[in-house]
Amino acid sequence: MPAASIRRMLTTALGLALSGSAIIGLSVGSADAASVATWDKVAKCESGGNWSIVSSNGLYYGGLQINLYNWKHYGGTQYAARPDQATKKEQILIAEKILADQGAGAWTCSPGTGLSTDHANPYPDPPKTSQLFSIGSDDIIYGAVADHDAGTWSGFDAVPDNVGTKQIAAASTPGATHLFSIGDDDKIYMSDKADDGTWGGFDPLPSPNVGTKQIAAAATGNTVHLFAIGDDDKIYTADKNYQGGSWTNFYPVPDNSGTKQIAAAATGNTVHLYSIGDDDKIYTADADYSAGTWSDFDAVPDNTGTKQITAAATGNTVHLFAIGDDDKIYTADKNYQGGSWTDFDPATPPNSGTKQIAASSTGDIVHLFSVGDDDIIYGADGNYSNGTWSQFWAVPDNAGTKRIAATDS
Repeated sequence: MPAASIRRMLTTALGLALSGSAIIGLSVGSADAASVATWDKVAKCESGGNWSIVSSNGLYYGGLQINLYNWKHYGGTQYAARPDQATKKEQILIAEKILADQGAGAWTCSPGTGLSTDHANPYPDPPKTSQLFSIGSDDIIYGAVADHDAGTWSGFDAVPDNVGTKQIAAASTPGATHLFSIGDDDKIYMSDKADDGTWGGFDPLPSPNVGTKQIAAAATGNTVHLFAIGDDDKIYTADKNYQGGSWTNFYPVPDNSGTKQIAAAATGNTVHLYSIGDDDKIYTADADYSAGTWSDFDAVPDNTGTKQITAAATGNTVHLFAIGDDDKIYTADKNYQGGSWTDFDPATPPNSGTKQIAASSTGDIVHLFSVGDDDIIYGADGNYSNGTWSQFWAVPDNAGTKRIAATDS
């Protein structure tokens, strides 16, 4: 008889009604974490490795056969109503909580899987890094990586296979960084950087494009959404799913004209697009890629005389930064889970003479970069969990910078 079936008989005999749980913790060990490979072994015994299965008696769900009591008790309903409706990762995250509380003995299938001895974190936090790209005085793109945990920067190195660049944008998907550039022929080119640091060559974007003035990019999951201002001052967009997909053709973003500059940031599966109109005010529209819909463009409150914008998101909140007509940086925030815009206020770190800005985020921290009137790149970090900002400091190893772009990695 399979171990999972034996376990079900034992838990019934011992009084499932008293515990409300199929996993009752008969033997509480010291295990508090396990690798994905170990959880796969447990799932193979429990469910044949089927993460969407429901037991024949309707009491146990998913790859690890978690019952509804445990699923609810350990917070699983934040992901789905039942384990079998959640992803493999989500099921493992809840199983980790059960393991820490009840031990490996909570699963009769655990002997021989290493569950009681494997203390690896199945989903360790990725390193907190940003990638900063710049166009130098030679019109070549350079890139540097910031390790925010270690507080170190790599040197700026030329991105392979690029010349004559006018403008850049960047976005990251799991396992890769995607860099886009406008060449001196006003066409868009792209190159991808893998996690091991290797670059592909720059290739023209397959989607037809000519006369491009400016670009911005944002990612939702494995998909990059690229935005471009055409020579008619309208915004166009194209998408690519990097899990085997190809580029769509460029199509016009609804309800826009007379656009001078754009920026984009994503929360969940929605991209928030910001534009500077011909009246030097900032406007915004949202693309909900789950529903396939766009909102109309509306003015962001409390702004005039804007020269340039950038944006970054922490959780459900977008932090919008703008260079005013006094060459100082201003910022406003909006929580897209029912919140409204704050007023634009001067950025906390003292700044002046700013030519260009870019931003990325890691966790609750926004990394703001600016090109000063000395053509050097400066950086400052805003911790939105405690409301503090660092001072601006010079990013190492840079001079003669024309343009910048940033993304997390």
